[in-house]
Amino acid sequence: MSPSSEPSAWYDVAIVGAGPAGLSLAAELSKTHLVALIEKERIRGTRKAWCILELDGFRADDAHVLNRMAKGTIRLRDGSDSHDFSRQMKDGEGCALIDENRVMEGWIAIARENRCRFFEKTAFVEFAYLAEGVRLRTTGEEIKAKLVVDASGYNSPILRKLGLDTRTDFLVPTYGGYIDQASFADSSNALGLVKDSSTPIYAEYFPISEERGCAWIFRILPQERFVEKSERDWIGELRQSYSSVVAKDPEVSRSRISLERYGVIPMKKGQRKAADRILLVGDAGGSTPFSTLGFNRIYKNYRSTARQISDRLEEGELSGRSLNEITFNDGNRFSDVVGPMMIQTMTKLGFHDVLRVTRKIRQYDLFEEFVDLQAHAADNSVRLEHVLTFGRKLMRRPLSERLDTLRTSYGFLSARDGVQLGYAVGKAYLGARHLRLKTERSQRSQVDSSD
Repeated sequence: MSPSSEPSAWYDVAIVGAGPAGLSLAAELSKTHLVALIEKERIRGTRKAWCILELDGFRADDAHVLNRMAKGTIRLRDGSDSHDFSRQMKDGEGCALIDENRVMEGWIAIARENRCRFFEKTAFVEFAYLAEGVRLRTTGEEIKAKLVVDASGYNSPILRKLGLDTRTDFLVPTYGGYIDQASFADSSNALGLVKDSSTPIYAEYFPISEERGCAWIFRILPQERFVEKSERDWIGELRQSYSSVVAKDPEVSRSRISLERYGVIPMKKGQRKAADRILLVGDAGGSTPFSTLGFNRIYKNYRSTARQISDRLEEGELSGRSLNEITFNDGNRFSDVVGPMMIQTMTKLGFHDVLRVTRKIRQYDLFEEFVDLQAHAADNSVRLEHVLTFGRKLMRRPLSERLDTLRTSYGFLSARDGVQLGYAVGKAYLGARHLRLKTERSQRSQVDSSD
């Protein structure tokens, strides 16, 4: 099925924004639906670089992977002292550095093959509801669709007009890119976090080989602080600071950026992401998890998201309430509560607090379980068993160590966070128990019927 070439043609879906979130859905939905993709610039690659967490059996497409890293390191520098905390991942798990433009080019090719209609250099202007859909006014043609998918970013004009929650907990201006002339001693080791006590800037280094890789520096800013300057100014400050930050790390101190990558990543907890016939995805819809690994979520789950959208189109269930039930992960509500809480707590800690917590966790032989918990929080895939695994090992420690660890951990949680955490754990535990009892009853019933 292909869309009419007439400007007044109705589309099943009009997608605003051809970044990763919009383009991936255009490629998938255009297999079975009439899709229009609207982009204010050219529909092409991206200026951001991406990593994928390969956990719980997930494996990125080999054709997309530049390098896989099976070890992760946290480096904390305090004056002349540098403290490295490393951990080897489980077999088959790790972090995959992705060739972002190869992925985007593949999605573009699929969308073209499926006769998705591209509206390039066409900016969204306004929308209005019709009896059976939405009319979009653009700087080019007028477009009508049963459903609008807004993938236009964290400062989406559609989001603002709808009056949905535009509050962002933190914004993360990021600068860096692909580097040459590096000196990675171990190309399987990602320096996933580098922090110096004398600066609010963080760094990350991901090798492609011993001589090549990616390097980023970034800041984590609350929204009220971020709006004091423009996005361009924040990126400019990081660009000026880049050389002095990386100069302290021997792996990248003599490297040079061969291809710039930069942008601003929103960190926000779950919120309303839909109105009648309008679904917000990507940064616009808060589907960047609180860890900033937005593409990680898109890459793993865009097919699932597209299936949910397709089902609602087929059923005619396009109310805001119905669309708001669409999940951008595997429907893991537990992680939607616990994951952001864990990441937010870590971002609020001062340098010496992070150092103290990390040392204590390692001292009490809880580091492996703690890193596993943090990795799943970043992946937005924390499950009850991850929390219980950490808890069981903690309970095997002497009482004094248990109390010390709990006192350190809960010292950084607000009372509200503590209540939410307890509620999430309790609900997940009861849900798991109910499922186990239901399975046992079903198995007993099968045995009885076979007798």
